[in-house]
This record gives sequence, structure tokens and C-alpha cells, in this order.
Amino acid sequence: MSKAKITVVYINYMPIPLPAADVMHTMKMCQAYQQIGCDVHLVAPKGNFRSLDALWEQYGIRNSFKVHLYKDSQRLRRHPVFLRGIFLAKRQKQPTFIHTRSSAAALYGALFGISSVYETHRPLASGMEKIYLRLGARLPHFKKIIAVTEPIQQSYQRFLPAMTEKIIVMNNGVDLEQFEPNDTSSESRAKLNLEERFTVGYIGSLFVGRGIEIILELAQRLSHIQFLVVGGTQEDVIYWKSQVEQFPPNLIIRNAVPNQELPTYMLAADLLLMPYQRQVGVYGSRTANSVDYMNPMKMYEYMAARRMIIASDLPMIRAVLNDDMAILCTPDSVDAWYEAIQYAFQSEEERQKRVQNAYHYVQNHTWQHRVQRILNEIFPQTKA
Repeated sequence: MSKAKITVVYINYMPIPLPAADVMHTMKMCQAYQQIGCDVHLVAPKGNFRSLDALWEQYGIRNSFKVHLYKDSQRLRRHPVFLRGIFLAKRQKQPTFIHTRSSAAALYGALFGISSVYETHRPLASGMEKIYLRLGARLPHFKKIIAVTEPIQQSYQRFLPAMTEKIIVMNNGVDLEQFEPNDTSSESRAKLNLEERFTVGYIGSLFVGRGIEIILELAQRLSHIQFLVVGGTQEDVIYWKSQVEQFPPNLIIRNAVPNQELPTYMLAADLLLMPYQRQVGVYGSRTANSVDYMNPMKMYEYMAARRMIIASDLPMIRAVLNDDMAILCTPDSVDAWYEAIQYAFQSEEERQKRVQNAYHYVQNHTWQHRVQRILNEIFPQTKA
């Protein structure tokens, strides 16, 4: 980076804290900007906030940054919070830009002459977003639209053909340091007081479409293997337990844990599953379907954990993983998942080959790599 320190004002549209992937993404991005030498201010509506220490623990943050949380105004669609972020950015004396997941905040920033980047993880919506984007596209300080996948990028390019070159794709990333030291599965199981046996893990939400029903059936058929599921609420756990006549004794389900504890649970597994189905719910709308545009952060975390991955063979998964990095299965074929686990169980050599290939890939997909790319787009002089 250049010697001039850059200020990043990250304006979030969701309350903080909140158990949503979007908020986790925001926190990891802010940490990464701080790690590469930026002065970071996070501005967001105030959720059930207890303390900064609790916030850092919940989201696995080691490098802290400035946090500005304000009382929400649903009636005014959170615009007062966005404007506070704009005024904060405007007061900075050094090079400053706004990174936001709100098209309204990006528009306001550009109107006030502040370089603004709008990031989106969903295809273009109707209504006000289209109005904000049409106005923003005319402003020189509306610098970029970052789409997390190509299908999302294409939906925005069709609407804003004049901005085609400014609508770029950047996949998610991972915090590699969070997975060091890379303890063995046995060491991690001992830390968690788990039985010492071959373990298949799933870490993540228990929403519809995450394949929990597949895991339940696999646990019943593979009684010689321990299954570990970590995530969701107590209500989610009760629901899934009610879906089977007899809960498999080799299946352990634990509620969601703070992000800083997740690596230990991932490392406790010998295999990690991503059994996404063809209808994948999201936080706040479990009936929505993100399967055609998703880019799960979990996928990068699994690669960073250096454990073999068995995942659903879906276009958005195959866009990242290939057969040299993971075993890809027909999403709803329990037999395919059964055979894949048995194969991996019997061949440590095959597991390690795929693990090494996946880990080699993910080393170039860290959060720090991602934010440096963004800075290079906004301030070309920051290129290494």
C-alpha cells in the first residue's frame, strides 16, 4: 500500500450483532481492512449489543476496529443510520471510501463526493434499489458494484449496461490464521470431549435446504462413524430430532457456538459435509432459494481447515470446487453420499490429495486478498 493511510467507512444495513451470514461477512471484511493497514469505521443499526469483547468473540475478530452503532428507524428505512456513516466519512482528512451492502448508502456517499462501493450477494431486486442504482450510475464517485458470484453480476449488468465494466465479481474469503495451529482431528476431539473415532462433520445453519435430513439418514446407515452437527438454535435441534423415530446414537448435535470456536469443531472432523439441496433457504427468509447464486463462506472455511470435503454437485459449488478438491455428490441421493463417505473412510491417501489441492486454492482467497483487490480498484496507487 502507499504511505497515505486510507479510511474505510463500512455501512451495514443489518443490525449488529445478528446471527446472519451477512453480518459475519461484514465483520470479517472490516477486520481484513484493518489488518492491511486501513483505518476502519463500522456503522450499523444497533442490535442486541452487550459489549465490544462479546462482539469480537461472537464473530472471531482478533484485530479490532471502530464500531458506531445507532438506534434503528424502521419507519425511515434506516436512512438516518446511513447518513451518519456518510457524515463520518465526510469528516475524514485522509483518503476515504465507503464500502456498503446498501444501495441507498452507496448513492448518498457518491452524492456527497465520497468514493463508494456497493456490494451485493443477491440478484437485483425490484423497487427502490433500481432507483438508487440508476441515480448512482450517473455519479463519478459511485465507483463499483461488487457481486459475490457471476449470476449476480450478470443480473446487474443487464440492468446497468453502461456500468458493465464497473460491476465486478469477488468471491468470499477466509481468515486462514483462525485455523492455526492446525491440530489433528484426535487433538481437537479431545478438546471437545468427543469420542475418539472417525468423525464426519457439518458446521452451519440448520435451515431448510442445508441437507440435515441427508445427514440424519447417513448417521443411521453408517453406525461405525461419528457424526457431528454444529449450528442452529435449540428450536432447530428439537425440530430435526422430531423428524426421526429414533435419534441415531452416533449423531451429536450442538447449538451454534461463537465464531472463534468454530475451527476446533471443524478440525475435530475427518470429513466435512456440505449437503446443500436444490432449494436453499437464507436467514430471514427460509423459503427463499439462493442455490443459483450462492457462494458459501463455509466452503472456504472447510478448505482452510484442511479436512476433506464432500459437497453437493451444484453449479455454484462446482464453480469453486472440482473433483481434485472434493467429492461432489448428487444432492438428494443418500446412496451417493453413503458411497462417498465410505470411500473416503477407507482411503486416507485420497483424502489427503484432495485436502492439499483445496488448501493450495484457498490460500489465494483470504479476506485480506479480497480487500486489497478492492483497494486496488478504488486507489490504483495502492497496488503492491
